[in-house]
Amino acid sequence: MPDRTDKGDGQPTTTATPRLQFIGPVVASLMALVACGAAILLVHALLGEPVMARFLDEEFVSQVSLSKELPETWDALWDEVDKQVEILRRMCETWGSVDWLNWRVVLFVYLAACLAVRLGPVSRAIRGTLAAVAAVAGTIALIGAIHEPFIGVIHDVWPLLTYVWASLLMLLMGTLAGMGLLALWRIITGKDAPGK
Repeated sequence: MPDRTDKGDGQPTTTATPRLQFIGPVVASLMALVACGAAILLVHALLGEPVMARFLDEEFVSQVSLSKELPETWDALWDEVDKQVEILRRMCETWGSVDWLNWRVVLFVYLAACLAVRLGPVSRAIRGTLAAVAAVAGTIALIGAIHEPFIGVIHDVWPLLTYVWASLLMLLMGTLAGMGLLALWRIITGKDAPGK
């Protein structure tokens, strides 16, 4: 901090080394990922049963849940696109059929969506976020390879991960639809004309 005689703006007068400039955002993103992931698990355990019971059934989980492998052919890619549409449809059906007068439903949907959005902190450098995601994925893969029972834990968490992904898809589609309708309204009313 500057002293009383300094007319500066309070900004630090030194800069971090290139290594620290990279490690700092990675650590911050890693902490956000771990904290939000743990919070999602806690919210699921305390509040998620009414929503997850509607979202999941054996047929849906076995056929449409998130893939654990990347598509390697065009056919596999389009199959994956079909799965994403089916996940989105399932989420619409779930949100349309849950009891919104139940406070646990409202709180779980809200908190899960907020925490899912915070998993990818947009205010941080994208390189740091990607490095943190790679570190988490590598650590999970390594633990799964070394400790066989950990695979069962991942299997148990996978439906929740599918729900979180579906929440993000719903938010994305809702945002895009809202932006499209707003742009259409501005065009119809002439507010996008030059000089308006």
